[in-house]
Amino acid sequence: MSFSPTDKIGGLTEPELAAFLAEPWNARIATMTRDGWPYVTPVWYEF
Repeated sequence: MSFSPTDKIGGLTEPELAAFLAEPWNARIATMTRDGWPYVTPVWYEF
């Protein structure tokens, strides 16, 4: 079962959570340096 986001608000059901964790998701974490420059780094996880 592949996870596909929906428009619902709230927690995931057990099958939705299992499907979400079964796939590798790429994301970006962004912060700002002290002098105002953005710092963005790619991240992923494997569960």
